[in-house]
Amino acid sequence: MRIVPGRVRRFLHGGLPGVGLPCTIDLAIAQEIVLPLAAVPPGSGFMELQLQLDLPWDETGRYEHSKLYYATAAPWEFSEERNICLHVAHVGRVLTMRVVLPPAVCAAGRVRLRLDPAPGSHAGTATLHALRFVPAATDDAVSRAAGLEDLKDRTRRELVVAEHAHAEVVPVLPHSLVLELTARCNLTCTHCSSHGTQQLHLRHNRMAEMPVERFERLADEVFPSLTTFGLVGRGEPLIASDRLWRAVVRKLVQHQVRLTLVTNGCYVTKRITPDVVERLETIHISVDGGTPETFAANRGGASLDETLAALAHVDRLRRAAGLARRPRIGVSWTLKANNVHELPAFVERAVGLGIDQLTVRHLLVFHGHNRDESLVDRPDLVNGPLGATYEILHRHGVRSDCPPLMQEGAPSARSAPVTDSASSSSARDRDGCLFIHRTAVVHSDGLVPTCGAHFSAAAGHLEEEPSFAAIWNGPVLRRVRATLDTPDELAQCTNCWYREGRYQSQRQAFDDRIEEFDLSRPDQFTQRSWNFEDFEQ
Repeated sequence: MRIVPGRVRRFLHGGLPGVGLPCTIDLAIAQEIVLPLAAVPPGSGFMELQLQLDLPWDETGRYEHSKLYYATAAPWEFSEERNICLHVAHVGRVLTMRVVLPPAVCAAGRVRLRLDPAPGSHAGTATLHALRFVPAATDDAVSRAAGLEDLKDRTRRELVVAEHAHAEVVPVLPHSLVLELTARCNLTCTHCSSHGTQQLHLRHNRMAEMPVERFERLADEVFPSLTTFGLVGRGEPLIASDRLWRAVVRKLVQHQVRLTLVTNGCYVTKRITPDVVERLETIHISVDGGTPETFAANRGGASLDETLAALAHVDRLRRAAGLARRPRIGVSWTLKANNVHELPAFVERAVGLGIDQLTVRHLLVFHGHNRDESLVDRPDLVNGPLGATYEILHRHGVRSDCPPLMQEGAPSARSAPVTDSASSSSARDRDGCLFIHRTAVVHSDGLVPTCGAHFSAAAGHLEEEPSFAAIWNGPVLRRVRATLDTPDELAQCTNCWYREGRYQSQRQAFDDRIEEFDLSRPDQFTQRSWNFEDFEQ
């Protein structure tokens, strides 16, 4: 480790004696700053740092958070079970950050610290300018922000424990919420569940958006412990009214929540402004064709050039924002017979435009006119383009959220019998669930489904229960959690396209910083998981 000591900066009280600060590390050589053993003053409740990250642009695509490890007893070893996440907002600035001291640190009365300013970074520098203890009684904006981050950190950890234990009752609220602001949309994409026919398009465009008052009640209950808030649903989220959109942005800022967004791109230049970019985690723009002709056939009124211009708009804003963790730009692609051959060339083009992630989904069939576009039983058409695409992603370091290649010679999904029995998947390698312990879903009318799968069972309604918490641990979701991966599990869990696509495994691999999830390992898909023609639209 290369440490460049500077003069010691004195604070009001509680500074660590014997620490030569500021100190700078070259992230190409070292990843951590280890500090000497320090006494914790009685009554301390916070640790305050003044930290500066200087990262080149490429590294802002790797940065997720900083980590402060602590050890409270000999032999003073550090572990992943004892660390605090820090979120450095901007590069090139000295930022004052405060974290809540864990009870174990306060009880021990002494601590040794290790700061990992930018785990996984390959370039840039990090400078720790100052470090001090702050009394627990301190009540200011910085301490309140630290308390919120501590709540979010504890929520994430408790949910991991609950998920691993297959807990029926979850002791905390979810760390992620997916909300449908509106069921309305300006496009009529032919494969869409809610706008794929003229009748459905008119029906959903008559529906009211989520009332601001309902949203604010929900946000004030759920947002304090929430890490990410996702906008996706039956409609285009950015078409929501100005009043509702302002309420969303206000609550994101108030409760320090990060926004993820799936959009058709048409309203990006109107809604994605510099203040929104500050809270933006990821934006996914739907692109289902690599040529203007295919795009027009699939995207129901949008323009490929205008969609790419929306992508460029977000890229300009994020480059100007100077963020340590830049917002990720993703492209979402629905695989169809008419576009699968265009995917590799488009992805190569999109990489040049700065995308960080590619999301690929097999076509979900909702309407008879789409049936022949499905490729869930066509490895001869799918595996070549997908294999070439995944090689491009690997070469450029772009994150994937894509299905594995398809098993050659497997029984045809199109001709296989449709069944609701859990035994139909007993021999398959089952993926985990993205929703029932970590992520909640709410529709614009207040309905809370059990998960994000289409036509999943209703868990409750916001207007019929005293709180969201009552639904989160209500009888329906308790049953789903208790029966998952058992002979009694719900058919929606047995026949789940999220699980067949192995998306939870990919995201877990990313969270665990595993270099690559093996998408080349063939898997099998079933018609029942991807065909929804039998469901009432």
